[in-house]
Amino acid sequence: MATGQQWFYPPARPLVERLGPSFFRAIPAQPGVYTMRNAQGEAVYVGKARNLRQRLRSYRVANPERLSRRHLRLLREAVRIDFDLCPTEAAALAREAELLRQLKPRFNRAGVWPGRPRYVAWRFIGQTLELSLHDTLPAEWEGVATRTGHAPRLLGSVLRLLWLAHHPAAGFSRLPCGWAHNRFDLPVTLPCGAQQPDLQQALGELLRGSTGPSGTRWRALLPNNLAAFDQPPCPPTSRSSSPSRPGSPPDFTVREPPDPSLPNPRGSSSVEGRPVLDSPPITNIGDWAERGAP
Repeated sequence: MATGQQWFYPPARPLVERLGPSFFRAIPAQPGVYTMRNAQGEAVYVGKARNLRQRLRSYRVANPERLSRRHLRLLREAVRIDFDLCPTEAAALAREAELLRQLKPRFNRAGVWPGRPRYVAWRFIGQTLELSLHDTLPAEWEGVATRTGHAPRLLGSVLRLLWLAHHPAAGFSRLPCGWAHNRFDLPVTLPCGAQQPDLQQALGELLRGSTGPSGTRWRALLPNNLAAFDQPPCPPTSRSSSPSRPGSPPDFTVREPPDPSLPNPRGSSSVEGRPVLDSPPITNIGDWAERGAP
């Protein structure tokens, strides 16, 4: 149905007709988990909300312009809504995951069948830290289990944290190639020097959900020379200015840096009409950290 189309009749309100307006007014504005059930008492949908009143009130109108057909079928089938209050949104998320695996509602898609876990693992060999991913945790490694798809992102977040703690002036633009997209060669090996005991404790607290040290403390824990971070950056990419047919995908090409020997009255080079500041060539990550982000 086209958006903004005039209605001969207002959209249906199946849940309001079955449960009454007073039910939605009485819902507390607190975190919690709700379960929708059909006429046979079977759980057909489980959800969580930071604000139960706001979330459940959004189900009052079965508007086909705003809801998918799956949600419209859900509203037509649900005849009862149960909800449990939780102290925090994190507790509601944990309770939702428990109910999804226990009840397996047919209108839920994610979280109904638990996936195979994958471990973000680390170990210390002398004064060297190794970080990697494992399907099964080896005996000599410590690790935390997470979903298979989440493990590279978690490890990437830890590596970026270590990078920013060691190179606070460089910023994300100076990350080694691939790290912004969680692509790295495993295992990643980092020298940790005499700070190995403190770094081991801090890393364990961070990955197990504790607050962890601040960036200043991370910098104090890390040595001055992290060889794993001294990697070349990704080559810059820019959109090609060559004309293309309407509807055709854009052409992306890698541009070579401008020739500094060519005269430029403005003191800067220009690539595709955009100024590029002239500066001495950067050869390694250490130079970037010392010079700082542009």
